Amino acid sequence: MKHVWKLSDYLFGWYWKKWGKVITIVSLCLGALLLAFSALPSGDPDSLEYYSSAFRSYDMILDSSFLPIVFTLGLLLIFLLQFVQMKGFFHNGKGIYTLCTLPMKRREVYLSFLLSLAAAVAVYYLLWLVLLVAAYFPVTILNERAAAREIFYLSEGVTLTGLDTHIENGLFLAFRRSAFLATFFPVSLWHIPPFLVGLCLIGTALLNGCFHSQRIGTCVVVSLADILMGLYLFLATSLQREDFLYSFGNNQTLFLGRNVVLALVLLAVAVVQQVSILKHLEEEIEF
Repeated sequence: MKHVWKLSDYLFGWYWKKWGKVITIVSLCLGALLLAFSALPSGDPDSLEYYSSAFRSYDMILDSSFLPIVFTLGLLLIFLLQFVQMKGFFHNGKGIYTLCTLPMKRREVYLSFLLSLAAAVAVYYLLWLVLLVAAYFPVTILNERAAAREIFYLSEGVTLTGLDTHIENGLFLAFRRSAFLATFFPVSLWHIPPFLVGLCLIGTALLNGCFHSQRIGTCVVVSLADILMGLYLFLATSLQREDFLYSFGNNQTLFLGRNVVLALVLLAVAVVQQVSILKHLEEEIEF
């Protein structure tokens, strides 16, 4: 494992120095700006069109902003950069020479790439989670003040003091009510397995595309299938929140249970693919 940690640390350092740091910082800065802009009240306070009318919860602010688009684009760019890095290090002349002369086993090299990919996604998620949690407090305070000013104008000068919305607008409630947070930062035990398996399938598709140099057609089809199923598991939470699913009543729990079972089945499929990739490396590549 010592060689695995060293190589994965090198791969992550290369990724971070090249474009990983830029993608992460730019997406975080854009996210902070969008949060600040969305939290500010707008309109004429003397009219009924004045926002927040009378208070916008944190989940309403997140879902009505362009924050989900910025987060998704950043995540896609990280996956793309990881794919380019793995493809370049493994297939280009300099990269393949470096890997072929490493004093470590093939599965250790593969595991290093896998750990580097997992670390890149984990760091991106962690930094965004810090931003979303830290922004909750100033955004809530700004909206409380905006609501108090609006009530002041609409009630013709009656000052409202001690407005506290934290009971109905807690941070945990925002993670449950927001479509963006529930999709990309699930806190429900029903939604966590599909979310994690979705990430695993997308990562497996990238690794499959990089390390399977033979049977290109089959590789493309399998990778696309992994990505599509991973996206479905990602969006399952959002689909479950739609009104047409709520109309089924008790079938809602059945829908979630089926997604969990499907996630477990697809996790087994991803593991089989990982084993197949390792077997391919042992058969086709001489270290």
